[in-house]
Amino acid sequence: MRYGLLYLNELKYDDLAWVFVKNGYDAEIIDTGISVDSIKPEDAEKVSDQLKQNGIDIAITMDFCPAVSDACQDCDIPYIAWINDAPQQALYNR
Repeated sequence: MRYGLLYLNELKYDDLAWVFVKNGYDAEIIDTGISVDSIKPEDAEKVSDQLKQNGIDIAITMDFCPAVSDACQDCDIPYIAWINDAPQQALYNR
């Protein structure tokens, strides 16, 4: 199982990455270069390519990103969004 820790322009969370490294999980940190609020199809396509190139089985972000969600749906992989805002309005996006 290969985890993808996806960094977004506004959010880079080294503490979560440290947990994966310390516990020996197979994880790749990917700086997506997109905004957490992105709904652009071209950003979803960019992330899809990054997920495929790195052989990611599960994608993880801090907060929810619609473009990452679309990319994960396209790649047919689970998406974990570590939400720390309540309520996060982006969760109501289609």
